[in-house]
Amino acid sequence: MKDLSTKEGRQRQFDDIEASLISSLLTNGIFLCPNAVCRVARDSVQIGIEKTGGEKAEMLFASVVTIYTSNGNEINFGSSGAFSPDNSGAYWRTIHAANILNNWAKSCEIINTHCQRYEALEEEVFNGLQIAEGGALNH
Repeated sequence: MKDLSTKEGRQRQFDDIEASLISSLLTNGIFLCPNAVCRVARDSVQIGIEKTGGEKAEMLFASVVTIYTSNGNEINFGSSGAFSPDNSGAYWRTIHAANILNNWAKSCEIINTHCQRYEALEEEVFNGLQIAEGGALNH
């Protein structure tokens, strides 16, 4: 059962969506770094490498791949510049992008589903907060 009554409960629900995205990609054969983390939003997903000693889900510089759900899905992995396997951020960004592109249809299906889940949860949280504050719902 979802606990949306506390900030921690709401955050746990969003965290669960992000954990589910990583798990779903891996389960479907999309290879990711063992330290992969993500941020899910209404219209995009960012996948990167967790920064050691950083905030929760803070990503290592130059490790982020962004997949947008608009325009039939698009991927952005920035300017790769010069890098080597010694630069783990840029290295894994390239590996993640290649694996997502190599499994594009399945990756997009998973990403789109998780963005929709995020949007539905965001609306549920917002509406719940409106009700708790005595506000009227506008449909």
